[in-house]
Amino acid sequence: MRHLHDLGYGVYILSNIPQDCFLHLKENGLFKHVDGGVYSYQEKKIKPDFEMYKTLLDRYELDAMECLFIDDLEKNIEAANTLGFHTIHLKEPSQLKKKVSHFLEDE
Repeated sequence: MRHLHDLGYGVYILSNIPQDCFLHLKENGLFKHVDGGVYSYQEKKIKPDFEMYKTLLDRYELDAMECLFIDDLEKNIEAANTLGFHTIHLKEPSQLKKKVSHFLEDE
């Protein structure tokens, strides 16, 4: 996240994270390089509910076709694809840097 943020990309989180985990991660600086986010505990909805994705796009004035959505669950990827996001289905976290780099090279 820090690298992408430093390159000038917007970094946003769309997460089903519970409030206690969010607060713990925030206290430990995880969101320092994040431009915004939509969290299920605040919205009272969870991915793959389309409203979660639409809230992210509307709140931050984003165009789905200019966004890369990364998730480990196929159902969340399918929802993002339906709305026009570019996606990476990340099954192995250790592959994140490689997959994002390949995506950026192709753009």
